[in-house]
Amino acid sequence: SNFNSIGILRRVPHLFLLSAYENTPASLRWLGQELFDGRLHNVITFASSNGVQWTLFFDNRTKLLSKYEQMVSDNVRGDSIQETLFPAYRTVGQLKVPIRRVSKRAGELIEEVNYDEVKFNTHPPESAFAKPEGLDEQPTPTPAPIKETKLGDGVYLFESGANSLVVEFND
Repeated sequence: SNFNSIGILRRVPHLFLLSAYENTPASLRWLGQELFDGRLHNVITFASSNGVQWTLFFDNRTKLLSKYEQMVSDNVRGDSIQETLFPAYRTVGQLKVPIRRVSKRAGELIEEVNYDEVKFNTHPPESAFAKPEGLDEQPTPTPAPIKETKLGDGVYLFESGANSLVVEFND
């Protein structure tokens, strides 16, 4: 799995940790202990293949991941810390699973998810994957045509659903 591109990995502690270990073992480092949420935590860090530095906080008592954080670029605030917190866990089968996930950027809440029911190794009925009644299939949209405009020597604007500016350089 590609750690940098699969967002679901970062939403489930078990997958997040497994992917970090499989994809970045050479950069794993222990930073020491730090207080977080009134409890002592062991803190480790690693760099993913795109250079993002991740910091993970493990509760010293439970050994569970309490949160991870990374620096992100925010259009309004500039460089900001983005945190994903797992405030509490419960036991399902033989695994500890989070009951909640909270994401914050620059201290402001951006997402809160509650896990009301977690099941493993279930076989949902085929009806769970059926198209909802009354849903009309829409035809595949035709992509917008690309308009190329030469703005100057070696400078081009390509306009479509998304716009791109291309600049040629000697090297």
